[in-house]
Amino acid sequence: MALSRPNRPKVGDFARNYDTRVNGLSSHFVWTNQSKESRALEVKTPGDRRILMRLVSRTDVLVQNLASGASARLGLSFADLSEKHPSLIVCNISGYRPDGPYRAKKAYDILIQSEARLLSITGTATEPAKVGISIADICAGSYAYSNILAALFEREKDPERRGRNIDISMLESMVEWMEFPMYYTHGDQPGPTPAGA
Repeated sequence: MALSRPNRPKVGDFARNYDTRVNGLSSHFVWTNQSKESRALEVKTPGDRRILMRLVSRTDVLVQNLASGASARLGLSFADLSEKHPSLIVCNISGYRPDGPYRAKKAYDILIQSEARLLSITGTATEPAKVGISIADICAGSYAYSNILAALFEREKDPERRGRNIDISMLESMVEWMEFPMYYTHGDQPGPTPAGA
């Protein structure tokens, strides 16, 4: 099950209408949503929230990319759900991590491409160009996929079948693909500090 922003209960994912090449749907939408089922819910309303909670009760993995703090406000964070659903795996995809200094900053594919310096290797020396596909979204999605699979395998070997909380950052994922080391400044230190140090 996936929760995403922004909320469009009347029209669904706008990517359906990028073009009409595949039986009236866009090729991009069909490519990224093969074999999926969709349900639009307004989770702030009691009736739709009950439907969501029924779905969560029989779900292995919940993937969400809501704005920073929104899942906790809605009671949909791993901390909120794991007591009642201890085997649930929750995967959170954000632009910059939920605990980082940019956690409240909006993240878009082109912005992440720029910040990860992908634009430095595309286009020409005088005119950089964005990658034609949503590469930062795809990159983060691939890390979400591999981490979810690892969590599912780990849960199978766990006698208590415990779930996991997974945090995926679009920027960190894209930087990893660019093979640049990620550095954060730390306090008043004069030099960079490797991430995780």
